Amino acid sequence: MAKSIGLYGGSFDPIHFGHINLAIEMIEQAGLDEVWFCPANVNPHKADLLPISAEDRLAMLLLGLEGIPQCSILHAELLRPSPSYTIDTIRELLASEKENPQDLQFYLLLGEDAALGFPRWREAAQIIQLVPLLIAARSSRPKESQTSDLVFGKAFDKGRVVTRRMDVSSSEIRQRLTLGKCCHHLLPQKVLDYIRARRLYSILS
Repeated sequence: MAKSIGLYGGSFDPIHFGHINLAIEMIEQAGLDEVWFCPANVNPHKADLLPISAEDRLAMLLLGLEGIPQCSILHAELLRPSPSYTIDTIRELLASEKENPQDLQFYLLLGEDAALGFPRWREAAQIIQLVPLLIAARSSRPKESQTSDLVFGKAFDKGRVVTRRMDVSSSEIRQRLTLGKCCHHLLPQKVLDYIRARRLYSILS
């Protein structure tokens, strides 16, 4: 039986409990064997808001995923020139699987909000031809405004997975850190300690 791998992309600037919750929920609810976090070099959808260094984001990912054996990190997008496109990562993985078969079945993980903008991704139609989508959703019923395109609508309906949701965003965390507000409830302690030690996000002492 093929090993099922969820590909979870993003800036992870910084990683937080919402990211971790989505990964674990997909492992448990969708039956994935593993989730591979794929940190972007530069997210093309957020090109006007450059993240902190890839080195720091990768270090925080390693700390945040400690003790979660089914979660690991794929470095592919950090090694390519920016911006980072999901279609390139998928093609690289499928080519590698073809050359050196390991019986892996890849899925693309999306939060429900990210799915709203998915049709505008580079070669989005090709992505859904290459790998199935798994969308973390609050309900088994789609949002009416999710898409009017029948092809994307079918992929969204098939891939919808009802999960518990944590309404946490990296932008909120960055703002709270800048203001010196408590963030212990939003991200792992080791990640918070790293942020403080490196004085990231203009954190107040």
